Amino acid sequence: MTVWHLRSGQRDLLLLLFEAAITRPGRTPGLSRQSPGLDARYRADLAERLEESRAGNHRVLTGSLRDPVQCLAADEGHRWTLDPDQTEMLLQSLNEIRIGAWERLGCPVGEEDRVEVVPGTVEFLDRWILELSSRFLNVVLRGLDPE
Repeated sequence: MTVWHLRSGQRDLLLLLFEAAITRPGRTPGLSRQSPGLDARYRADLAERLEESRAGNHRVLTGSLRDPVQCLAADEGHRWTLDPDQTEMLLQSLNEIRIGAWERLGCPVGEEDRVEVVPGTVEFLDRWILELSSRFLNVVLRGLDPE
């Protein structure tokens, strides 16, 4: 079990991130084999299964954040308790959200690739999703580091 202390507002920010991310298109699955026939036959099935998995992870994580027992209001914030499977799901979901937003933004490598985005556009939303998911992912990874 891991227990995460979410400061005031962080729980709501995570919920907002998960809700915003589920409204955006998921990543386009790629197959490791370079076979056009294989690609055509299985790409749609793979995309459907990945979307089902994404939606399932969304339900589990948002449900746990809204559960007053699993995400207990305490210490000017919340204590969010996750079992090992949920912790892995959190890592995978944050990374999936981060990579999806990065791909939708054209895979920027550095500041020179970052295009100015206008507030209220889907590009602005994707930039927000990318930044916020990256920050939460870094916090989770640091929290799981045994050092």
